[in-house]
Amino acid sequence: MALSDCPPAYGRRMHPILSGAYTRGRPSPSRGQRFQPEVYTAEEMNRILANCGRGNAGARNKAAFALMYRSGLRAMEVIGLELKDIDFELGAVTVMHGKGNKRRLVPLDEHTAALIKLWLARRAALGIARRGPVFCTIEKGMRGRPVSYQQLDASFKRAGARAGIEKRLHLHGLRHSCAFDLRREGYDPLTICQVLGHSDLRVTQRYLNHIAPLDMIRALSARAWPATDAATLEHRAVAA
Repeated sequence: MALSDCPPAYGRRMHPILSGAYTRGRPSPSRGQRFQPEVYTAEEMNRILANCGRGNAGARNKAAFALMYRSGLRAMEVIGLELKDIDFELGAVTVMHGKGNKRRLVPLDEHTAALIKLWLARRAALGIARRGPVFCTIEKGMRGRPVSYQQLDASFKRAGARAGIEKRLHLHGLRHSCAFDLRREGYDPLTICQVLGHSDLRVTQRYLNHIAPLDMIRALSARAWPATDAATLEHRAVAA
C-alpha cells in the first residue's frame, strides 16, 4: 500500500502503517491467547530505561518507552508521531490519528521531553530529515522510515530482561502503568479517559477496575485487627 492510497484526515494523509488496511486480514501474533494486564512500577521503569543502551537506537527507544509510560499513548500512536505534533513549550503531544482516527492532546512532562530532545539531537546528527516520523529507523538504506511495532516490542523485552524484570514484558503494559499511576495519584476517571483516548467513560472505568482497583485496596488494607489481648498475639507470633 502506498501513502497516496491512504485517506486524508485532519489535513494530512496517514502513513500506511497506521491505516486499518495495513493490518486487515493479518492475524494478530497473540491471537487466541489471553493475558492478564501487567503494571510496571517507577523503579522498574527506571531500570528498563537504564538498560535501553547508549547508542542511537537506545536513545530512540528510551524516549519512545518513556512517552508511552508517562502519556499513555498506544505504541502505534507513538510510531505515527511527527515533529510538529510535539509542543515542547506547551508540554503536550497531539495524537492526530488515535484509535478510531480520533484526535487528542496528551501531557508531556519535562523528563520525557528531555529524553525526546536527546533522541532528536541524535536523529539530526544522522542526517534524517525533520519531516517524517519522529521515531524512525536508523539503519543505512532505511533511515527515516517508521520504526516497526515489532522492533520496539523486541527492544522493550530485551531491556526488561537485562533489567531483571520478571513480569511479562509487552508495550501495552506501559499504557496500563500510566493508567495505574494516574489513578494512584488521585486523578479522576474522566481525566484518565481523556488521556487514554477512550470513547466512553465506562470503558475507562472498566479499565481502571481491572488494572487499578485502588478504592478496594485502600478500604480493605485499613481494616482493624480483631480485638485480642497482647499475650495471645505474642503466643501466636512465637508459634509461627
